[in-house]
Amino acid sequence: MTRKRRKGKKRKSYRNKSPFRRRFSLREKEKFADKLREQMTGSEVVIWRELKRRQWEVGATFEAQQVICGYIPDFVERESMLIVEIDGKIHEKLRRKDAIRTANLRREGYTVIRFTNELAETRTDQVIESILGYCKYDPQQ
Repeated sequence: MTRKRRKGKKRKSYRNKSPFRRRFSLREKEKFADKLREQMTGSEVVIWRELKRRQWEVGATFEAQQVICGYIPDFVERESMLIVEIDGKIHEKLRRKDAIRTANLRREGYTVIRFTNELAETRTDQVIESILGYCKYDPQQ
């Protein structure tokens, strides 16, 4: 026996009520990226300053918190298709989501490298050398 719905009354939907499940428009993501750039964590600031200072060594141009394939990574170098993530303690709980995100970005051709906050703050030079090592540099350009 099937139930009949009353005319004029719509069934309440509880799907996608959570703000975390909602799909955001590109404009909303760009505004959120602007906010993230203003509120960088301490380790992101340390890495960002060094990247901006040393990017010329490999002819790279890094950008912070830009919308890439629907995601907002910490740093991106578009020519090398390189994404750098600085992961805080919250990422220990988000490993599955991070893995999905990384897989999606790799499918689009990006190389994703991750560093912990602790590593970024204590071994900044090694982290920067590693990042710059991934950048493709062609002296003929």
